[in-house]
Amino acid sequence: MKKKIYIHIGRPKVGSTAIQRFLKFNRRTLLENDVLFPVTGERQSASHQLAAVLLEDAKPEKASLAATLYQELIDEIETSSASNCIISSENFYFVKPQRLAKVLADQLDVKIVCYVRRQDEVLVSSYIQEMRDNTLSERERDDIDRYLSRPNRLRFLDYKNVLDQWANVFGVENVVVRVYETGQLKGDLFDDVLDAMGVRSTENYNKPKKRVNSTPASDVLEIIKQVNHYPAPLMVQRQIKNRLVEISESMEYSRRFDATRIFTTKQKQDVLARFDKSNAATARKYLQREDGRLFLQGVQADDVASAEEGGADRVTDFDRMTQIWLGMISYQQQEFNKLEMQISILRKSISSKK
Repeated sequence: MKKKIYIHIGRPKVGSTAIQRFLKFNRRTLLENDVLFPVTGERQSASHQLAAVLLEDAKPEKASLAATLYQELIDEIETSSASNCIISSENFYFVKPQRLAKVLADQLDVKIVCYVRRQDEVLVSSYIQEMRDNTLSERERDDIDRYLSRPNRLRFLDYKNVLDQWANVFGVENVVVRVYETGQLKGDLFDDVLDAMGVRSTENYNKPKKRVNSTPASDVLEIIKQVNHYPAPLMVQRQIKNRLVEISESMEYSRRFDATRIFTTKQKQDVLARFDKSNAATARKYLQREDGRLFLQGVQADDVASAEEGGADRVTDFDRMTQIWLGMISYQQQEFNKLEMQISILRKSISSKK
C-alpha cells in the first residue's frame, strides 16, 4: 500500500508561512500522530527547495537535481515510521503539476492541499508586502489601478484555472480546497491544516503565538515608503522597517489607519467581480456547494467613523506619531547599548592578550 503525501501548494499570501512554522515547530508531535514533515528539501522552515527545482528554468541541470532530490524525499518517506507525509511551499502554486507527477513517479498517494482567499485581500496583502520590500515599480506605487490590472498578477488569482491544472494530473478527488476566511476554517488555521490531513488537533501541538508577516498601519507604511528612499545599506533599511512593523503591532488598532483600506471599496469590488464566475465554479466543483458561494464575507464599505462620532478613531495623528518616534528612539538606544557592550568585550579581549 502506497504512503500518502499531502502537498500544500499555498497559495501565496494565504497563511503559508504560519502553516510552515507550525509544521516545523511540531515535527515530533506530527510524527507521533503518523505524519512526517521531512527535512529533505527544507529551506527557511519550508519545503521550498522541493518546489524550486520544479519551477520553469532554462538551466538543464535542474532536471537532474530534481530527480535526485525527490528520490531522497521518497527514501526519507519510505524509511519513516509514518504512513503520511506533508510538504509545504507556496511556490508549488506556480509549478506545472506534470513536473511534480514525473519526479514522484507514481510511488506515493498524492493529495494536493490549496488554501484560497478573497482575491482583493490577496492583492492588498501583496501590495503592502511589495511596498515594504521596495519591489513595486514606480508606476505601480503611484497608480494602484495599474497594479490591479497587471495580467500576470491576475492570472494566478483565477482559482478554477489553477486548481483544474492540478486536478487534470492528480484527479479532482485528490485536490483538497480550504477557504481562508473566518467561519470557514475548522478551528484556527493550524487546526484546519491538521483537519485537511485527517489528523485530530490536540493541546500537544505548539501553536505560534506571534503573527507572521504582519501588516503595518497606514501611517507606519508611509514612513516605510520614505525609508525605502533613505540612502542607507539595505540591511540597515531592513532593520529599521522591521522595527517600525513591531511598533505598529504594539499600537492600538484604529480603522482609520487600517492599511488594508489602501484600496477603495470600488477597487476591491471590481476585483471580486472579475472572478465571480471562476469562484462560483470553484465552489461547485471542489467544495460541492450548489449555491456557488466560495467566500461568505463580502467587501465592507468605507464607513470609517468621524472624530465627532468617537470610537477607536479618536486617536490623533500626533498621538500616533509620538508613539512611533518614541519607539524608534528606544530602538536606537538599544542598538547603541549593544554596540557599547561589544566594544567593551573587544577591549577586554585585547587587554587579556597583552
